[in-house]
Amino acid sequence: MNMIIEQSTDLGKNALENPKKYNGFLGVSILHKFFSKKNMGFYFEWCSKQFDEFVIILMDDPDKYNFQIFKGMNEKDALEHARKISDQLKRGYEKCLRDLNISNIKILQFRDFTKDKKYKAILQEINNSHESNKEFAKDLNHLMDIGIGGKIEELPYDKKGIGEARRILINYIIEELTSIIYFSENHYPIELDPTIEFITKKRIYEGDFPELYDKLKLTKRGHIYIHPEGILKSTY
Repeated sequence: MNMIIEQSTDLGKNALENPKKYNGFLGVSILHKFFSKKNMGFYFEWCSKQFDEFVIILMDDPDKYNFQIFKGMNEKDALEHARKISDQLKRGYEKCLRDLNISNIKILQFRDFTKDKKYKAILQEINNSHESNKEFAKDLNHLMDIGIGGKIEELPYDKKGIGEARRILINYIIEELTSIIYFSENHYPIELDPTIEFITKKRIYEGDFPELYDKLKLTKRGHIYIHPEGILKSTY
């Protein structure tokens, strides 16, 4: 299966021109059908050849917020449910990697890195900016609306209830963004995506939020929008 490169930005272009020069990562939504074992096999084969080391990040723990709001689960049950789905995905992916005899790709879950001091520090700064910077908060909320705005509006709540739901759900976006910055700044500077790069992340790295940029001591990263030929994921 051919992999189609739709777009590359910043260090992504250099990574494509220089195989094995960089490490990279790809974040996987544990509920999205696009990330089936079959589709991921195409990514595994391509990434194994293109990168020195590569990680797949299962975006599992943040999905507890979706289960809390849209499935009516309490926080404990929601987290357990997200991790159960993630564990099943991880087993399938790792079997696929063994079948392909690939050893330079590893599958990570949120619980593998969220206790790290660097992750906690990034999360704190993003939360602080979300609370203090109206433009940044607007950007994050716009990102949430693009992804699940329609589902939020369908909730059977009054205005106050919708506001509380949004307050909880925004944590998915915040934790996802934190994980992306954490890996980008922790020896995995190239991100792969089956969709275009979401704008908030790009704006942060371009210095549009200078206080956050300085506090995070951001360096350089790259993004590659890539998908298997004829297999598309809906945009972010």
